[in-house]
Amino acid sequence: MDETPSWSRATLRRADFARRVVGVMSEAVLVVNAELNIVTANDFAFSLFGYSREHLVGASFANLFPQAAMWLVSKLGPTDVAGDEVACERADGQTIPLAIALSILPEDKSKRSYVVVLRDLTAVHRLAAQLSTAKAELTERASDLAIEVDRRRQVEKELREAKDGVERRLEETRRQLLRTERLATLGTLAGGVGHELKNVAMIQQLCVDEARDLVDDGTLDREFLRQLEAVDEHLVNHANRLLNLARPGPDYAEPMDLRAVIMDTLEILDGSGRTKYIPIRTKLPDTPLMVRVNRARIEQILINLVGNAVDAIAGQEEQQIRVMAALSADGERVACEVGDTGPGIAPDKLECIFDPFFTTKPPDRGTGLGLPVVRQIVASYGSELSVYSVVGMGTVFSFDLPTA
Repeated sequence: MDETPSWSRATLRRADFARRVVGVMSEAVLVVNAELNIVTANDFAFSLFGYSREHLVGASFANLFPQAAMWLVSKLGPTDVAGDEVACERADGQTIPLAIALSILPEDKSKRSYVVVLRDLTAVHRLAAQLSTAKAELTERASDLAIEVDRRRQVEKELREAKDGVERRLEETRRQLLRTERLATLGTLAGGVGHELKNVAMIQQLCVDEARDLVDDGTLDREFLRQLEAVDEHLVNHANRLLNLARPGPDYAEPMDLRAVIMDTLEILDGSGRTKYIPIRTKLPDTPLMVRVNRARIEQILINLVGNAVDAIAGQEEQQIRVMAALSADGERVACEVGDTGPGIAPDKLECIFDPFFTTKPPDRGTGLGLPVVRQIVASYGSELSVYSVVGMGTVFSFDLPTA
């Protein structure tokens, strides 16, 4: 009969159970003594490192696995340690990453053994590498997608802008066609008005002839006769101009002093009573401003612009009209301005003032044809009729003419 104590049999049973558990573990388990020699190992350790039992058991742990041994020495102490990673070399020379854990097994008071558990991290590293590659590819694709989204947004923006531009050009073309149609109708009407105006001019000429006899008799002042003759000439010129609107063609242009044209036009307006009680301030150089233009057309520009200025300052506390002309810096053009101290033009109306039949005046005061005609005349001389207006301060129209 076996006389082995019960506690010894229990201890043996526990040891046998521990060996069985260690034997089926998927980690390498090595028992190392105080001299760092491998005392025993489980089957998975032989498979993991490729060593036979004879080669592994009894060998120096430090010689076979120097990095793991350095870690083990640095962690020796009264407590268990786990969670670090080391690299160990297999029998075939392949280096593998391992998770290492350390547990202390006291054999007696003077000696201790150590259980080293090593878990292969190769699959974990491979998965991490795959995840890193996938993340990099995902980041690259996300970047490409962001670039593509930005590109499409830019294309959509450009398409919207192009569409808006086409619509604006179509609307402007429609307006130009409408203006052209209106001006064509105006040209036909102007031909009839010019014909009738020329008949009136013939009657005016007869009156001027009669007035000359009165001047010779001393009954009529010669200055008054001169004004009548100027008005008659102006009437004939504009009658011819209206007739020419019905049959467009190049106007006859000749060199003339713009200063004289301005002063004569202002005198006609004063003689007609249009500006008789309105202060008009002129700013003209002392030397001639020679331009090559058609006199009747320039008079038409000035009469329209000054007439509009007169209407603008009506009822204003400060009433003043300014007419200015000067040679440009390069000497190629002569600049001209007509300004007033009227109420100014609102921005929403400023865009429409050159449209035919648009007017801010009452129906009995304006037809909306003056500025479109003036703009057309100015354009025929290679210039542009510009307007600058500040509400509450006044308006300035400006243009330039070619020098003679």
